[in-house]
Amino acid sequence: MNTDSTRISDTQVRIANKQYSFRSRDEADRFVQCLENKEASHCIAECPPDTTSDVSPNQPGEGITIGPPPGVLDSEE
Repeated sequence: MNTDSTRISDTQVRIANKQYSFRSRDEADRFVQCLENKEASHCIAECPPDTTSDVSPNQPGEGITIGPPPGVLDSEE
């Protein structure tokens, strides 16, 4: 069994609409490795996260890249 997860950062993992935060990268690594063979509920009990938060599937701003205004890099100074 492989539970689909997304690594948000060194210490954060997202599964569906839940984001799990861990104290260290090693703890998050153990959690992700557990997800390769076990159900998420088992891994949460075996490698408990420091915090858990709900994440809406379409969070505002998700996937947006912030950069300079158009034309700023094209102008000669």
